[in-house]
Amino acid sequence: MLKNQKAFTLIELLITLLVLAILASLAVPSFRVQMLNAKAKALEEDLAGRINQARYEAIKKSQRVSICASSDGATCTGSWIDGYIVFEDGAASDGDTDVTVGTILRSYAKPDLKTVIDVKNDTTEVTFMRFTSMGTLARIANSANPLVINAYVTGCKGKNRRVLTIGVSGLVSIKREDCPA
Repeated sequence: MLKNQKAFTLIELLITLLVLAILASLAVPSFRVQMLNAKAKALEEDLAGRINQARYEAIKKSQRVSICASSDGATCTGSWIDGYIVFEDGAASDGDTDVTVGTILRSYAKPDLKTVIDVKNDTTEVTFMRFTSMGTLARIANSANPLVINAYVTGCKGKNRRVLTIGVSGLVSIKREDCPA
């Protein structure tokens, strides 16, 4: 062997690559879960912001504003994971169970494929939410109970599922719960 060696031997290089591969195999799954947890938090923040924005628009315009699930960005069709729209609602009354899509204020595209959004009033699936001109949540199906939105990303871990509750006053509260197994 040379006394003034200035390079690695092939065996040293292979051992170094093996150690790096082992470390990477341990870190990648953890990083993936962290990414899913971050997406779950961003989903919750987006939903809460958009709901508050719709409430604000109802107060500002002094008329009904609704949010509904929309697969095409123009009508109330599909499910919440297909996307949703915020629009001026031309319904006959606050308690009307049908929506009349007026001017669309915002359209939101389909979220991430792993997204789960479940909106319910008691045990009934809800496809739209309406805010009155005063910013209160309109009665849906004559129920004075709050709307509950479960939002998470499939594969999240820990307390990264968010439960958003929209009370009759229109205010949004957020609670963190464990992700489904």
